[in-house]
Amino acid sequence: MIRRRALLTAGVAIAAGAAWPSEPATAQTTRTVVAVPPPTGRPVIFYTPHQDDETLFMGQIIARHALAGREVHVVLVTDGRASTARNAINGLTSNGWWQDHHQPEREGYAPLTQQQLSEARNREFVSACGQLGVWPANIHLEGFRDGTLTLTQATGVLEKYDALFPTAGHYTMSWDDATSDHSILGQALRTLALADRTKWNDVRWTIKPENAHRVPGAKAYTMPRDVLPLAQELARRAARPYAAWCPAAGAFAVGYHSVGPTYFPRVEKGELNWSHGL
Repeated sequence: MIRRRALLTAGVAIAAGAAWPSEPATAQTTRTVVAVPPPTGRPVIFYTPHQDDETLFMGQIIARHALAGREVHVVLVTDGRASTARNAINGLTSNGWWQDHHQPEREGYAPLTQQQLSEARNREFVSACGQLGVWPANIHLEGFRDGTLTLTQATGVLEKYDALFPTAGHYTMSWDDATSDHSILGQALRTLALADRTKWNDVRWTIKPENAHRVPGAKAYTMPRDVLPLAQELARRAARPYAAWCPAAGAFAVGYHSVGPTYFPRVEKGELNWSHGL
């Protein structure tokens, strides 16, 4: 039987002290709104290799900076077209999250091309960034071919945004990551920082918790106790576009079809992001 997923309204208010989605909405529930201030502080730039990495591995950190009023930018570096989730969406393979084969003809949509998959992923990404508190003008798409990112291309992206925002801090995925596009971005930032620590003096890398033991100094990203529940909730909201299934509206839940059983439950539980320095 197919697992049912509810597409929740993006602006839903959070329940104080409660974790989505276990608490039923009632008239007696005390609600508080997560207010994200206008971005007036020093810029900080998050470079995400693929659509969903910003939510899975950086979401709470992005939200933390947005809640503090920082000018948060998120740069999507690749086009995400190589995801094997396309095979599941096109009905070629079963999917662990959906728990069945799709039947595109019966479900009323045509199998996706790689370009259409990329566009669907971009829609999920832009919506997720909005939920994390990032303003539309600060969401950037570079569009390099997924799975083929080179060190030269990654370095060029970093230098481009450093020139645009010379006082910014920089975050990307760790160089110690098995996924090529992740490690290439991490290595590019590391090389720049080692070559000029004065210029690249505010740099951090996010890392998957299961890899943290391999990098000295890697630790869970902490924040004030009054801020953490808000950042966790914004990260949960950012996960919801990746679960949205409505082919008629161009929503194909690519994120959850890709890593739904693996990483998104961690976001839903509010597990902390991890990071390290040089």
